[in-house]
Amino acid sequence: MRMCELLVGLDHVDIIDVTVDGLRVTITIESRATVVGCPDCGVVARSKGRRPIWLTDVNHGFRRVSVLWMKRRWFCPD
Repeated sequence: MRMCELLVGLDHVDIIDVTVDGLRVTITIESRATVVGCPDCGVVARSKGRRPIWLTDVNHGFRRVSVLWMKRRWFCPD
């Protein structure tokens, strides 16, 4: 997995998909599952699912490369 981190330049992520559509390459990543505490009360937060966030859209040779981060959303159960 360290190779994935080096490829996209982000720590603690996994590449979950790479698609090529003509001249566009999309690399889809997601953060690894971790335990997150509420910053206000310290209770373990729960996941509300993921939301797509486009991080970059750059040229690489003749291809356009995009990184799509499936960002986890959290909520405090208290």
